[in-house]
Amino acid sequence: MSCWSYITGWIRVQPMGRTQEEKEYILKTVLNHLPVVQGSEEDMYVHIIKAGGHSISCSGDEYGDRTNNLKEQGCGEPYRSRNGWLRVQDTYFLFIEGHLRDTYHPDAYEQFIKWLTRLAKRVSVEEVDLIYSNSWLDKSIRIEGENFLPLYENPSWCKWEEDKYIAPYQDYDWNWCEHLMWSDE
Repeated sequence: MSCWSYITGWIRVQPMGRTQEEKEYILKTVLNHLPVVQGSEEDMYVHIIKAGGHSISCSGDEYGDRTNNLKEQGCGEPYRSRNGWLRVQDTYFLFIEGHLRDTYHPDAYEQFIKWLTRLAKRVSVEEVDLIYSNSWLDKSIRIEGENFLPLYENPSWCKWEEDKYIAPYQDYDWNWCEHLMWSDE
């Protein structure tokens, strides 16, 4: 008889990026570089869902320019205008689905926690609500809350030390995702 582990739930994240496309690119790249949570038949699945609406409005594009490809609401329909807005949604939901065959509790749980910790270092994990269970366990383990924010490695433009700002490119750890952002030069 096989031993199965199950991981189901969602994670609310906010990847860095200046445009919707850049945020999605960074989030997908981070997910592709995380350790695999594996079973003998299939690995854990992660489905990306962008939250509805927008959380940021900017009067310029990602380069700070006012262009005619920005959208302005008018008469119920979006139209293009030089005075438009760049609207971006910061929040994404990751739906986690894992049916992992031939995995034992300590190994599968350790793989998943390693995966979640690495994710929280690279992308701001705002909230987690997951259920982990194993066919050999009598109960399931619920992983929930907002206690993953301290793991996030702030980008270089947000580094502070002893109440003073540290200039970028000094000797300290960067957030791994910084090199993924498009250059604005």
